[in-house]
Amino acid sequence: MYNDIIFAILCILKSLMAYYIIVALFALIPRQKVRKAKPATRFAVLIAARNEERVIGRLIQSLRRQRYPKELFDIYVFPNNCTDNTEAAAIKAGAVVIKPDVPVTCKGDVLGYACSNLPEGYDAVCVFDADNIADENFLAVCNDYFLSGAKIVKGCTEALNPYDSWIAGCYAIYHKTMSIFYNRARSNLNLSAKLVGTAFAVSLALLNENGGWRTETLTEDCEFAADMAILGEKVWWAPEAVSYDEQPNSFRLSFVQRRRWISGIMDVAHLKLTKLISSETNFFQRIDTAMQLVYPYISLIAAIGGYVAIAFCKPSFLLVSLLLNIIGMILGAALIALIFGYRRKKIIKSVIAFPLFVLSWLPIQAISAFFRVKDWHPIEHGAAHGEPRPHALRSGLTVGFGE
Repeated sequence: MYNDIIFAILCILKSLMAYYIIVALFALIPRQKVRKAKPATRFAVLIAARNEERVIGRLIQSLRRQRYPKELFDIYVFPNNCTDNTEAAAIKAGAVVIKPDVPVTCKGDVLGYACSNLPEGYDAVCVFDADNIADENFLAVCNDYFLSGAKIVKGCTEALNPYDSWIAGCYAIYHKTMSIFYNRARSNLNLSAKLVGTAFAVSLALLNENGGWRTETLTEDCEFAADMAILGEKVWWAPEAVSYDEQPNSFRLSFVQRRRWISGIMDVAHLKLTKLISSETNFFQRIDTAMQLVYPYISLIAAIGGYVAIAFCKPSFLLVSLLLNIIGMILGAALIALIFGYRRKKIIKSVIAFPLFVLSWLPIQAISAFFRVKDWHPIEHGAAHGEPRPHALRSGLTVGFGE
């Protein structure tokens, strides 16, 4: 009796997880590239900055080095709640500084203000975090995609500091895994890429159709992506548009950051699932977005349920199952590191510790399910050692299998 119930539970859990696995397999299909286009899109580059004096200059410098006509883009920095010299550093680097004259508590508030107070004449906004560095072809690639029909473009995120610590290296492997098995796979299926909250561009015409930038959760990127799915708009993945993002160098900061992400996704799920399901726009687009919003719940229940079921049926298999999963994660991380050029000896620690990084999502999901993060707390930036690694500059332009 108990074995039949446990078997039924395992079948349900495996069926739920099968969706994500099947979609990921489409990453193996060759990807169709967009054509190069003449520069035509006029961009307003937006940077929300809170106490980013140490890093804001290098981002602005990378943007000013874009291989894109200077008359077709402007750089705007929106300092908010700062206690350092972010504003002066941004002005010195060559950006236009606009201080919000309304209360702002999070990045979503800043983007809402920025999109409502830009001068006229722009075709699209491009959003970066202050700790990023943009590849010199970023805007040119976004222009190619907009002229190919895109209204939302998400670039490829690389780790700026993959060798600074084991946790930063884990982020590097994680970003590569997401690029291939999430974004590439969905690009091949004509579904939306994951709209991580930096290095993306949005048509202003689409923003106006949406009533501006209107988000209320701490994960403004996830919420905006859900709104776009409700409207029937796809987030295009542009792997050639590369940006480098500074990763946390301590497990504690990583835990705080990822808990904010998961908590925000769960909030968006509560806000948007009903609208996603009831909307009459692209069915597969809405269902896939909904599946991503409930993923934290499904993965948590599947992991706990799976191990509990094994413990009831075959207690002796529990340790074996866990060890096999750990070995599989290490081998997978090693393969990703090898394929994408993370070959310095320092990455070995990250490969070995990758199961800890993956499994630590479970307590984050469990805590967030019951206790939401309500306030945004900054992650200290500026600890990365200098400019992007030569490795990142080489591999960042060849994301995927033969991109």
